[in-house]
Amino acid sequence: SSGINAEWPLRPGAQYMLGVFLMGVEFRKSFNTPPASKVDFRAACQCHSKTTDLGFVCSVCMSVYCGFRPICMTCNAHFKLPTALLKGKKVTGKRKLENGKS
Repeated sequence: SSGINAEWPLRPGAQYMLGVFLMGVEFRKSFNTPPASKVDFRAACQCHSKTTDLGFVCSVCMSVYCGFRPICMTCNAHFKLPTALLKGKKVTGKRKLENGKS
């Protein structure tokens, strides 16, 4: 969302927040605004609590897992194994057309 994340300083919080965030954008440049903090938006898997870039998501409760699970650990929903995993084929984004081009 490109927002600004700020920590509360020791001075009164409401006065600080009103002074910094309600002023016009052209005035913010001349004041000491808090720096934007770096946030890691990757999801953490439910089974190991480690961040993951790519994972499986339960369609019932939206829990994230690092690998396929036939039964969700959170809501006990049952899932079938995807056919691509059953056949052992690698799934890619491009398909070959009849004329040999991709």
